[in-house]
Amino acid sequence: MVVNVLIDIGNTFTRYAIIQICEEIIYETPEVSYNFYYNREHVNISNIVFTEMSPGEYYLCHELASEAYISDKIFILHQETNRVIRSRLPNCIHNSIFVPDNITVSNFKKMISTAIEKIISQDITPDSEKTKWTCLNCQFKSLTPIQSQILYASFIGLNTTEIANQFSLKYKTVFSHKNNIMAKFDISNKIELQSFARIIYKRRK
Repeated sequence: MVVNVLIDIGNTFTRYAIIQICEEIIYETPEVSYNFYYNREHVNISNIVFTEMSPGEYYLCHELASEAYISDKIFILHQETNRVIRSRLPNCIHNSIFVPDNITVSNFKKMISTAIEKIISQDITPDSEKTKWTCLNCQFKSLTPIQSQILYASFIGLNTTEIANQFSLKYKTVFSHKNNIMAKFDISNKIELQSFARIIYKRRK
């Protein structure tokens, strides 16, 4: 069988490390095929998916992840150690494997090895695992139209006063919207908020 691995990771060194770990684990038997483009076609044929998410991004709708049908084979690299609240996650990544950036190589290798061994031993393919994932009753979080506009304005460099003037809002109203966004998406500081704004901007494109 062929183990299809999708690696949607921006950092070149991390991508290379994942490939090396996979090669070490399955050097004896199955063939490994790697894809590096996170799109519907590649998600659908992948046995294992490696991706990364910023603070707050977990709680958004992940349309492509919902089509993977293999949420427990999705490895999500993230910057926090203890902040992922699994009970609040969307259905499609509820059982995904969250990997903090401070994980040791040996522990990361064990995680990947366990997933690959399950695939090989059970001859699992993406098609055989399709369980008709549904978005029904999914608790993913979304932004209101004004929150989305405020985040976009923040992303392009406007400060709170400039955003208030742009949308004819009071300063306190804009400030309150930002606080509500941070509370809803478990965002801790301005740096994380700006990173989240970048994610929202990319999704709008």
